[in-house]
Amino acid sequence: MAATTGEPILCLQLSGQPGPGLTSLPTSGQIICNGTWYCLDPIAVSELRDRISELPVPLGVPLTAAQVMELTWTWSVPNGFALNEPVQFAADYRVAPQSLVKGQLYPYQTVGIERLLDLYEAGIGCLLADEMGLGKTLQIIGLLAHAVRSGPSLVVCPASTLANWKRELSVFAPHLDVHIHQGPRRFGGTSQLRPFDVVLTSYETMAQDVHFLKAAPWEVVAFDEAQFIKNPTADRTRSAHLLRAKAKVAITGTPIENSLRDMWSIVDLVVPNYLPQLEDFLVKYPDVSAAAKSLAGKVFPIVIRRRLADVAESLPERINTMVPIAMGAEQASSYDSILSSAQAALPKISALRVCAAAIDTDTKSTKHQFLHELTSEAFSNNKKVLVFASFSAVIDSLAETFKMHGTGLFIGTLDGRTPIQERQGIIDGFSAHDGPGVLILNPRAAGVGLNIQAANYVVHFTPEWNPAIVDQASARAHRRGQLQTVFIYNLYYEDTIEEVMINRLEYKRKLQEDGLSPLSDGPSNQEVSRILALSPNGVTHAPASL
Repeated sequence: MAATTGEPILCLQLSGQPGPGLTSLPTSGQIICNGTWYCLDPIAVSELRDRISELPVPLGVPLTAAQVMELTWTWSVPNGFALNEPVQFAADYRVAPQSLVKGQLYPYQTVGIERLLDLYEAGIGCLLADEMGLGKTLQIIGLLAHAVRSGPSLVVCPASTLANWKRELSVFAPHLDVHIHQGPRRFGGTSQLRPFDVVLTSYETMAQDVHFLKAAPWEVVAFDEAQFIKNPTADRTRSAHLLRAKAKVAITGTPIENSLRDMWSIVDLVVPNYLPQLEDFLVKYPDVSAAAKSLAGKVFPIVIRRRLADVAESLPERINTMVPIAMGAEQASSYDSILSSAQAALPKISALRVCAAAIDTDTKSTKHQFLHELTSEAFSNNKKVLVFASFSAVIDSLAETFKMHGTGLFIGTLDGRTPIQERQGIIDGFSAHDGPGVLILNPRAAGVGLNIQAANYVVHFTPEWNPAIVDQASARAHRRGQLQTVFIYNLYYEDTIEEVMINRLEYKRKLQEDGLSPLSDGPSNQEVSRILALSPNGVTHAPASL
């Protein structure tokens, strides 16, 4: 392809021959071009003629961006001929990604947003499959901030990540009007959703409300944690296909969890009919390495995939992320029952903290669901994770549920019940394990003297009042000798005691950075009042006595 007049066209380029190339096929086995005589292979020319006759555009005709992408996808060039690199488009819609989001972008994120915009403007879907921790959400926010100029967009995600999406949008695109479409009081038609710039909903709600969500002409429909649609026969996947959008975008660091069929399901959603029909696909791409490599080449034009090792030099040594999560209905009901009880304030606060940390091993708490999704991606990339939790019962429950990830995963625990003489052996086993692993620790028991640089993902499952305890726990992985960027996630339930604890942590950490004495290791009277006024269900409770 070449751009002779500022527009890309499809042409044939003779090897080593400068200039615009040929816009018609030779009719014999020889050709003179710019005074040079060339001998051609008649069989190759005949094969090329057949290939070109099947293309959606003829030689020498100006191409749109979508046509260029389609040619890149579909044209396998016969031996003896070469296809030049696709030209870059200087399109009218081109904007600086940094102007779309509030916050500093890393270079690879700028490139990612630019490519998302190119595909969106061409009406082409995409799979954003950057490795965990590289800011996929931020790049999608850049796309949403651009698409709002033409209309609203929809983000479909697990229920456990709705609150985090709302927070990230408020931080990086505060000018966007965002609405969460979820729960028993949600709207019942698209007319009420139309005024919003971005609508957030869960996979379950999307499937339930698809009868009217499919009527809306969305600009972008983004599917976060797209492994949720890896089963092409599932109701949620079928519902996702019914949604109308200029471009659909899948977001996941693990597009292939079990088999190549997972990738087919995701790609078929964002770019329908790009891959063969499923039956033919399974024959052409069996679950073997050679087929996987072939498939990777096939989907390359519509996949954005960067690995941590590729961009590590542009990242800081440590990235902290606060992750708000909406509490599930059943757990929120239990939480509100404690709030309305007659017990005194301080015992009530302890009970609230235990309730927020609890895990239902049957239904999973929404925070546990988020942890499962987070760690699944890390494990699929052969990473090791530290999970800090404050209660022994929570540590035991987490260790039990991690067994569902199957064999090959190292699972270890370390808390006050672990004999001191055994602790280093557990850490050595974790570090030496040839594969993914998780070590679940109490932050106080693991706060000093332990070096665990084998892990570069740290999750604080339950907040602490004292930032020194949290920072010392994180320092088990982020310390001298760590060669990888460390990603630290602080999970908390919004509108609960955990939100007050997180806010206090940030405030106390700022005091310490400024050289001021830290506050007491516990809530103040003002914080107690704040805790007792918060409800995950929005219920007002009578104040308790201190």
